[in-house]
Amino acid sequence: MKLRHRRLQLRSILIAVMTLLLSVSLMGCGTNQQPTKPATQEITYPASFVKNFTGNDETPKHYANDMKQRLVPEDYTDVYAKKNGDIVIVVTQKQVDRLIKGNDDYIKNGIAEFHHDGSDYRQEVSTDGREQTLWLDRNVKPLIESNMAITLPQCYGLNYYLKGGKGDWDMQITFRNCHTNQLIHQNMWSQGWDGYTTDIFGE
Repeated sequence: MKLRHRRLQLRSILIAVMTLLLSVSLMGCGTNQQPTKPATQEITYPASFVKNFTGNDETPKHYANDMKQRLVPEDYTDVYAKKNGDIVIVVTQKQVDRLIKGNDDYIKNGIAEFHHDGSDYRQEVSTDGREQTLWLDRNVKPLIESNMAITLPQCYGLNYYLKGGKGDWDMQITFRNCHTNQLIHQNMWSQGWDGYTTDIFGE
């Protein structure tokens, strides 16, 4: 009697295990679902920011296409221009992180090159990324100076929007003499100008 009872128990356990294995197998093989695509978000660069990159002959639409050419496919899902001049970049969170890191790396390398150009040169940026002070002298190389005054601020601006910033963004750039701390020049990044060294030092 006990032997028969044990056999019935064992049979019940085996049936339960077989049923469980079969249901798991059916869950894996019975459906052919595609992997879920990562969620995307839209980052908007407003027209007031975009106009600083587009010349007289380049429309926001052209600039959006240029962005597609410059970015690697892993960095974005889509880029397009709106009728009001805004540019929208469609990205996953992973792509946002990649873009921010790329801008941060460019800033870091630019600052290192700036310091290398002159031992007394230094740079400070406010915590909100809207003010930059550069200490330099007339010996600064024009390409390095323009990089600090044009391209690096652009990276700060791009990151501002990538990190969720809204509305207008601009950066006030202050040039000071690295030996005397005398104010040399001050302007907004959006104003821009050519021939930085010549204009700043009056040569």
